[in-house]
Amino acid sequence: MCAAFISINAGKTIPSLLLAGVATAAFLTSCQTYFMHKYYSSMQEIYSWIIGRLLTSGWDEVITITPYFLICFLIIYLFRKELDLLRLSEDEARMLGGNPNITYFIVLTASSLLTAVAVSLSGLIAFVGLVIPHIVRLTVSSSYRVMIPLSALVGGAFLTFADTKLFSLYFGIYIDSLALIMSSVVTSVSLLVHYYSISYMKDDTSFNRFFIYTNFFTFSMLLIVFANNFLQLYIGWELVGLSSYLLIGFWIKKESAIKA
Repeated sequence: MCAAFISINAGKTIPSLLLAGVATAAFLTSCQTYFMHKYYSSMQEIYSWIIGRLLTSGWDEVITITPYFLICFLIIYLFRKELDLLRLSEDEARMLGGNPNITYFIVLTASSLLTAVAVSLSGLIAFVGLVIPHIVRLTVSSSYRVMIPLSALVGGAFLTFADTKLFSLYFGIYIDSLALIMSSVVTSVSLLVHYYSISYMKDDTSFNRFFIYTNFFTFSMLLIVFANNFLQLYIGWELVGLSSYLLIGFWIKKESAIKA
């Protein structure tokens, strides 16, 4: 809300909102650092809150947050039509019966209050709030009538799934004699490709892009070689396929390459 008020005073533009958010975040981060330094003996508890997790919360916290959630969720959902109108310009939204200023104030107030209560109980878990609404918007519907309830349901389910032991990812490096031999082969071939391509591609306008794709392919191959589990092996194979596709389609606009 602080960033929104600063942005309104600075002209209500997207760059001013972004800069106001950066300035507000920097100020709050400095305050957080001060309290971490002051209460050094409680550093572990503070760090656990910063990371954010659900295991430290129980049904008492659920009961505490329920009235805030119901009230704030209902307020935001009641403004679903006005939020759809905000996709247009402010003048067009007013012509269609909306009031952008009131919508901004009420929705930002309700969402800020709900976020503050949730963060105070579970800590900073930001990626769900950033990712899930965009996934819902791109895969299901861009209407806030659907996005608001579905983002709450999918976000809560995904966060619960990600925070439990049902969802655990392990990445590591497995090194033995065979892995060392294969890594030597991969890096040697990559070295030869780089050595030949430097002179062959020197006049190409996409010189940098070609070597990004080539190094991406080398990285993907090494990920396969040193994988210590099947998930990592699968990710490596998928990245090899992606980098191969990028290299094969590098000269997609070059007719002689297409015919070849």
